[in-house]
Amino acid sequence: MKFGEKVRDLRKKHSLTQDELAQCLGINKRTIIGWERDGRYPRSIEMLEKMADIFHVPLTYLVNVKSCAYP
Repeated sequence: MKFGEKVRDLRKKHSLTQDELAQCLGINKRTIIGWERDGRYPRSIEMLEKMADIFHVPLTYLVNVKSCAYP
């Protein structure tokens, strides 16, 4: 699942509008739209951390980090 799809899915599961999520994050609604539709990403790790806190998910879920095993 792409980042924008995750944001939209989590936002809807938490019954938040794009405006409400933008207010919670202290950003413009257009930024949320860009994430959800245009494939854009937050510019800072702090923003991703805020989103993880709001949605009660691990940061790794949002950034799609996969663990690596080293030989």
